[in-house]
Formats: sequence, structure tokens, C-alpha cells
Amino acid sequence: MLWTTLWLLACGGDEPEPIPDPGVDTGTFVAPEPGQPLLSFDGAPPRNVLMISIDTYRRDNVGRFGDRDLTPFFDQLMNEGVVAEHHRQCSNWTWQSTSCTLQGQYPEDIGHMPRLEPDGRTPIPPGQTTLATLLSDAGFGTSLQSTNMWLGPEWGNAQGYDIINPLALPSAANLLDVASSEVVHDLDEYSADGRWFMHVHLMEAHAPYTPPAELRVGADELEPLPFDLDTQPAHYEATGQWPDLTPEEQELLLAHLQVRYDGEVRWIDQQLATGWPILEERGILDDTLVVVWSDHGEAFFEHGQQTHAHFLFGEETDGLLFFWADNLQSASWSEPTHAIDVVPTILDAVGVAIPDELPGAPLGAAPLDRTLFSSTYTRQGVLHAAAWRDYVLHYRWDDGQRRLYDRSGDPTELTDLLLDQPGHYMLDRLWAEMEPRVQRMDPLIADQSPSLP
Repeated sequence: MLWTTLWLLACGGDEPEPIPDPGVDTGTFVAPEPGQPLLSFDGAPPRNVLMISIDTYRRDNVGRFGDRDLTPFFDQLMNEGVVAEHHRQCSNWTWQSTSCTLQGQYPEDIGHMPRLEPDGRTPIPPGQTTLATLLSDAGFGTSLQSTNMWLGPEWGNAQGYDIINPLALPSAANLLDVASSEVVHDLDEYSADGRWFMHVHLMEAHAPYTPPAELRVGADELEPLPFDLDTQPAHYEATGQWPDLTPEEQELLLAHLQVRYDGEVRWIDQQLATGWPILEERGILDDTLVVVWSDHGEAFFEHGQQTHAHFLFGEETDGLLFFWADNLQSASWSEPTHAIDVVPTILDAVGVAIPDELPGAPLGAAPLDRTLFSSTYTRQGVLHAAAWRDYVLHYRWDDGQRRLYDRSGDPTELTDLLLDQPGHYMLDRLWAEMEPRVQRMDPLIADQSPSLP
């Protein structure tokens, strides 16, 4: 395998500009010029696109990122493909993260902020530019097989798909079978020259975690729980009791949840490993770029909450992103990437023009000093995060609280640097970029206003 490195690709072998040392204000950081797009093919680039998005998929459960043997098939595909090693999602729940990814824009750029609570909730307005609309305009037939209500016509984030099949939680294997056996044939009538874009959204890792019993490795060694975890309401009720449990009860509940969630991760990997040869036999993978990404992660009480749509810490916003094709030159990109980069990367790979208004860039071509943003309007209210390399600034609307973390030495974001260094130089830098986005989002949320520091 040909593994490329950051500076050979981005800078032609030149040494990078130095990064300021923590706590030392060295003025404006001038980054090297962005490099060339990373995806490179032996021969002609693929004509078609198969996108697999996975709901509630925590990145560090993948063997490559967490050193755990749960995903041998994904690890194989990543070794053969192109991997974004430090990928960030724009939110911590499905509606906003899928909208941002598929439109390639932040919500304040779109002019619409998804919200979890039903009061005042409205769909994304029609007429949006999405990956599907851009590929459709370029002659692709487009389809969506979705297993989550938050990705579909009801909420406006499925614009541009010729065929939409909202399916009620089938297995990954069944979903790929339906998509490959029916949709590609049906897409011929929508395609100018036989090209297609097929998007499959999986949901098996979402609560409740109910993988096959044989994949719940270690469950037999655990004491039984006094909770039912087999339905979503029961799952949320059990995890909601966390603050009132003894340390021993917390440890047991967490162990059961982890065993179940690990089983879901194994289950997806095994189903895709089984289904891949079938896709090959049907010719689905011929001349096709495969794109795999996660819409958000999953918390396990790192910050006092379980599941997701709570905070913008790494357990919920670290994302999975990799590309595969049978003639794709394998590579690894170690610089930070973001959900807004997915659309430009795909368009560039299949030879479709990238609209000027998209803020992202093809993998490998983004400025190396850019700040990446995330936001959410969910269980904890309106939250923002701004990430520059390993530094992440978090901000809450309700009380104006700001917290700063350095994930290079504090990967789980538990130590707020502002407690010891309230004048830390990264606070001013990141807030100067975040505040205008907060101001632009303010008119999009009618029932709240930000408490600005």
C-alpha cells in the first residue's frame, strides 16, 4: 500500500511553519499554502458514488482509532482507501449533522438551525444546494435509503434525491440488498448517462443497543441489571437514573451499555463484510467511489450524560470519514477535517464543479490553519464549539460560559484551561472567530438569545 504523508502532499516536502507554543502569544499564525486534493486514482476516476452514513457511530470503537478488535472489515477497507484521521462533525445529532454534511455548509450559512424540541421547529426551506442536487444536475440518478426519521423529506435535508425510501430500521445487510438490487436499476430513468449516487443511512448503533446475543461479548460475566435496556424509552429511563446510582451500580450499568454498544459495532462490521462480495457480484462496486461517514458519536458518561445530543465534546463530535474504490490510491490525512469537506471531496473526485459558496475543501486542499465549528440546539440548549488543531473552545448561550481545552494532553476534555489561565491566548483567538457565528445564528432562534461575555 502507498501511504502518503501530510507534508509531502500538502507542501511538496517543505517543512511546515511552526505552531505557537501553548500559552505564548506569537501573533498571527501564517500557515503553509493548502496542497492538492488527496484522492488519486489509478486510471480514470469512478463514475458512481455509494455513500454509507452510520448513525450514532463512535469513532474510537473502530480498531484503527481505538486499538480494539471490533471492526476488522472496516479496518481492511481503510487500509485500502483514504482515511481522514482527525475528522470533526458539525453537530451531535442526526438532523443537523446530516444537513450540514450533505449541504457542505454550517447552519448559520444555510440560514436555518435545526432544533430537537418540537416547539418552533420548522423544516429546512426548499431550494437548497445539496450533494444530491449537484450530482443530479450533473446527470446522476440519485437515491436515499434512510433508517432515521431525521434524514428524510419531512425535515428538508433530503433535497435532490430522485428516489427516497424511508425504511423502518432494517438491518444493514437488508438495507444494502434493497438498495443494490432495486435502486440502481430504477435510477436508470433519472440518469443522463448511467451514472448514479446511492446513499444508504444505517442506524444500528443507536439506542437501544440490541445486537445479536452472540455479539454481546462478556455479557454473561456481568451481574444482571434491575433495568430493561431493550427499548429506547427504557434505555433513556435507566441512563437518566445515573446521578442517583451508587458507584458500584454506575459501574455495572456502564459495563452493560458498553457490551451492548460494542455488539452493535461488531454487527455492522460483520454485515458489511458479508454484503460486500454480493455488491461486487452485482457490479455495484465497479467504477464506484464508496464514502463512509458517521453523523455523530455517542457519550458514555464522560461528562455526566449517556447517548448524544447533549454536548459538543469529542465523544459526540469526533467523526468517521474514509473513502474506498478499487483503483483508489491508499493514503492517510492527519490534519483536521470537517463535515463541510465531504461534499467538495466527492465532487472533485467525480469531476463535478464545486460551488464557490461552499466553505469546505477537498480532502488535502484546505488551509491548514482554519478553525472548525460545531453547534447544536438540543438537550442542553444552544451550544457552540470552535476547534483549532488540538484546542477547542466551548460556549453556552444560556449563561455565556466559555471553556477551553487542549486535547493533545486532555483528549476527553476534562480540564478547562481557563480555570488556571483565564487570559489564555487561544481564548481571544477562537472567540474572535466564534462570536460572529453566534451573532449570525441569533435571529435563527426565536425563543433564546445568547448571553455574550
